[in-house]
Amino acid sequence: MPRSAAVIVTSLTMALVLAAVPAIADDRGRTNQAALMEALVDNYIAACEAKSGLNQSRSAAMRRHAALYSLKGSYCTLYREELVQAMIEEDLEAKPYKVNRFLNQRFYETVHSRSQMAQK
Repeated sequence: MPRSAAVIVTSLTMALVLAAVPAIADDRGRTNQAALMEALVDNYIAACEAKSGLNQSRSAAMRRHAALYSLKGSYCTLYREELVQAMIEEDLEAKPYKVNRFLNQRFYETVHSRSQMAQK
């Protein structure tokens, strides 16, 4: 009997360890995905800041363009963690064009909702 009890205990222990391995790997995968998303958001912010440097242009259209990108960069800087979390929750692929589209969409949704609130 003691030998069979040892086999059962060993089997249960191995089952618990094997069940925990995917959870650990999943946490590492989420951490890597979060780091990659953060890097892509940082690249987006850097691009916005570079474009916002056009605010001294002689062209009024370029100055408006620079002001818009300044707002986009500020928005993404302010809500960076929330945006990364939302991208992870939506299982967004970590591709620059998908992240840029997501960030633009969220920015314009926020601007639109705030302008609707201001009109009321």
